[in-house]
Amino acid sequence: MYIGTRQEGIICFAPNGIYKRSFSPDLQTTEQNNETNALYYYNDTLWFSLGTNSLNMLDLKSNRIHTFPTQFGTTNVTNIRSILVYSDTELLVGADNGLYLFNRTTHQFLRMDDPSNPKSLSDQSIFNIFKDREGTILIGTAWGLNRYNSSTGDFSLITDVGTTSHIYDILEDSRNNLWIATYNTGLFRYHYPDKSWTHYNYNPDQKGSVTSNSIITIFEDSRQNIWFGTEGAGLCTFDYDTETFASFDPENQVLPNPVVYAIEEDKAGNLWIAGNAGLLSINPQTRKWKLYTQADGLQSNQFNFHSSLHAHDDKLYFGGINGFNCFYPEDFRENTYIPEVVITRFSLFNQEIGPDTPDSPLSRSITQTSAITLPYDQNTFSFTFASLSYQAPDKNEYAYMLE
Repeated sequence: MYIGTRQEGIICFAPNGIYKRSFSPDLQTTEQNNETNALYYYNDTLWFSLGTNSLNMLDLKSNRIHTFPTQFGTTNVTNIRSILVYSDTELLVGADNGLYLFNRTTHQFLRMDDPSNPKSLSDQSIFNIFKDREGTILIGTAWGLNRYNSSTGDFSLITDVGTTSHIYDILEDSRNNLWIATYNTGLFRYHYPDKSWTHYNYNPDQKGSVTSNSIITIFEDSRQNIWFGTEGAGLCTFDYDTETFASFDPENQVLPNPVVYAIEEDKAGNLWIAGNAGLLSINPQTRKWKLYTQADGLQSNQFNFHSSLHAHDDKLYFGGINGFNCFYPEDFRENTYIPEVVITRFSLFNQEIGPDTPDSPLSRSITQTSAITLPYDQNTFSFTFASLSYQAPDKNEYAYMLE
């Protein structure tokens, strides 16, 4: 079911329980881009960026969207990739051109970094903002990991992670570790009790090494298993006892594509994997899986990194290149309906034949014909058929038999 609204874009409710949200042109950038990034949940509101120059807030109680101008002086805040609550009235916003403080009351942006200051960020392209257990704010950039010094208002580069590491994701696990995922130099782990750093990189000659140096996302499930989504090497896990990594799908039999942008877990313990070929639900214990695609109501088969969350009410959100999807996994219903199949066209020698065609073997429309008798010299024929249902038509399978 599609619902067209006056100012809130297009809303789609698929029969299987998947909700899709896309947007009207006045809620988009000048490019009319529906690409959704930086999903962030805070106090019954969903914050996200849309296109290249847009910060948006969806009020989950009223279901209304508010769009805020991303203007700082004469500069646009472009390509917002990360959002973090900073205070009761402020959000930290990481963009392609710096770190900003957004006041939710005045709707104004204040720039936090200063490219001319040697004690500022190591790079202005921000990919991740994270607050650790000690209250320290970490900023992952395209050129290193930085620490924000709140007492002085400046930044320090954490050289243990390298000065050229492209930081993609940051996560604290339940075992006193801080994990840093990079796009080019593998993984880094900081162990809080002994303040030590460990670097893991891909080594094809070393059994148990991390499966790629390009790590997009990190996730810890309810069983304290740690998962890593990669760019091109699928999904891998980490064994804390042996400190080795293992590919979850080494034979490429489960994942539809080796790019993993986001991982979430539902309350039943199933993992939801977003990538370039749809949304995959996996039971990690039984390895039973199901793939959902655009035919099931997804905004697209392609999703984005840093564009997923598990809300407090157990609803899952995934952002992609054409809006976002949200759903309660327990509400999913399998499509067991078998639609009627009808023949819609009959052709002889590649020419469509109807009841009015000269020497036609049809006495009525092909849709109302139950049998056709053809002479021996009319032996090149074809049929066109269709199923009478719009629910995931791309997933219908057909079979026919010649006796």
